[in-house]
Amino acid sequence: GVFAMRAAYALLLGGRSGPRRPGAGLALVTVLHNSAPELARLLDALERNLPDAQLVVVDSGSSDGGVELVRGWRGGRAEVVVLGENQGFGRAVAAGLPLVREPVTALVNPDVQLLDASLAVLAREALREPERLLVPEVLRPDGSREDNAQREPGSAALLAHALLPGALLPPRLAAAVEPWRARTPRRAGWPVASCLVARTETLRRLGPFDECVFMYAEDLDLGLRAADAGIETWFWPAARVR
Repeated sequence: GVFAMRAAYALLLGGRSGPRRPGAGLALVTVLHNSAPELARLLDALERNLPDAQLVVVDSGSSDGGVELVRGWRGGRAEVVVLGENQGFGRAVAAGLPLVREPVTALVNPDVQLLDASLAVLAREALREPERLLVPEVLRPDGSREDNAQREPGSAALLAHALLPGALLPPRLAAAVEPWRARTPRRAGWPVASCLVARTETLRRLGPFDECVFMYAEDLDLGLRAADAGIETWFWPAARVR
């Protein structure tokens, strides 16, 4: 209820016991499929940037030692789910989400590189009203942006985008048709799930994904169902990952 939400928000801000290290109140859930090299980089970045974040790893049929790697991290304090076979992204996330103990969850691909502690910014924002799905700025290795926050299919903005791509427009108009180009927070139609942050209870209530979708488009479906439930998607460039 309201009191639980206030307590969670106080936890993220440090509460009466004083400031906590970055990542308090935030859990990261990631799905592996022969992703050991990427996982090693993610673990290192977590230790440096979000040392108090919980980590839940779901292995989906890997054979490259990723499970052993994460079990040895932080003295075995990460939560690990081994599915034994590749059951698809949506089912893997559904298997990991029940182990989350924190009020906010970030779904991250194992190849996401944490550049700083800015996912903690999204964690704090996720606990504010109204309830939302939040996506950070996602950078490619060359420094350009990924198109990770999209307009709703069938919208007027998407029709305009088909006629005039954002790259040809002034920045303000470009952000109207391609939210991921915005320099300030902007509402979008649906989030790309390579890095997605929301209240844990929101993700659990939404599914978050349709487990019948093995891979791809499950994030589009999530965004549409969230919108139907009155939960908006927002691009939030104050946070960034690569």
